[in-house]
Amino acid sequence: MPRDIGQLSVVNQSRDAFYRFDVPSSRMLAISAVVVLLLASIGSVRSAPYASEYPVSNSYSNGDRFMGVTLRGAIKLSTEEVNGLKPRELSGLAWDADENLLYAVSDDGHLVHLRPIISEQALVGIEIINAVPLLDKAGIKLSANLTDSEGLAARNSRNGARDDTTLLISFAEPPRIEHYLPNGTRLGQLDIGIELREALTDNGKNHGLEAVTELPEFGVIATPKRPLKTALGENSWLFNLHGKIGGFLPLDAKYSELVGMESMQNGDLLILERRYSSMFKPVIFALRRVSLNTDTDGALRATVVEEVVHFDTSAGWKIDNFEGVARHEGNRYFLISDDNENPIQKTLLLYVEIHSDEIALPGTHNLSAD
Repeated sequence: MPRDIGQLSVVNQSRDAFYRFDVPSSRMLAISAVVVLLLASIGSVRSAPYASEYPVSNSYSNGDRFMGVTLRGAIKLSTEEVNGLKPRELSGLAWDADENLLYAVSDDGHLVHLRPIISEQALVGIEIINAVPLLDKAGIKLSANLTDSEGLAARNSRNGARDDTTLLISFAEPPRIEHYLPNGTRLGQLDIGIELREALTDNGKNHGLEAVTELPEFGVIATPKRPLKTALGENSWLFNLHGKIGGFLPLDAKYSELVGMESMQNGDLLILERRYSSMFKPVIFALRRVSLNTDTDGALRATVVEEVVHFDTSAGWKIDNFEGVARHEGNRYFLISDDNENPIQKTLLLYVEIHSDEIALPGTHNLSAD
């Protein structure tokens, strides 16, 4: 059983004021979980207002290295309401170093402000600081048909200045990228460009914008969740606001989905990919390092240069539906799982150290405003 390690703190701060398949894969994970529950005749899960240490493996413990990462702790979050909003269905993450806050965006259209507790290089607890609804341009809470917020990136979050952080939020349905303040105030909508709009239109239902990030050289980067079918096969294509900037082969062209993305301190992209086919098959969550480089012919190429880690349920990994990733400090990263508001799924916050990101390039990736 998980060991309770402390009650969640709720602090008020004055400043903090999918297109879908008929049954999308993330929902299929939820349905699969329910079926497993019924077959096993497991009793209902009781929610408690505690953060609990969660063992993600029977074979690996905190401090152990697996593939290209060292495990640095995992926490199961409570479902206790904060400001009438539940920290559930969390799909996107962004770290704000200047405010010492971890922002998480929910599929229900709200932001949760978290403060991780790190001790001896390990994640040992969490504080839920605040939760705020995302507002429309009129200052009203988003209507239900507009709330499917999935990806998150922070701007001005590592520049040493307080109170100037803004957030980019990508939505699955209708697919778009919007600009927000951390208190939920909408600043505007980005023009994602004609190439990305056409790719989303051609790619069918539930292939919206699950992930967004930003690199100094390329600007805002986003991609459809599912690989695109082209004459060259099915690739995961990366786009900035001006068009296509490179593609790479997914783990599985038929079943893979790109669900999270983060800029690394060494200048590469960290891709979070989910491979799910059915409740009878293993689920794989993979972190993959992608490098964007210009070839000698002047063409831009996206290349998977490292399979950082694969968490495979058939190999004993007790993981949930990871959909968001954010760099913390140095080469440390958080991953968050979307529980689909299913009582037998969990909202997990996983903390890992990525060894290939140990040496930073000159300068830092402070993201500027529009």
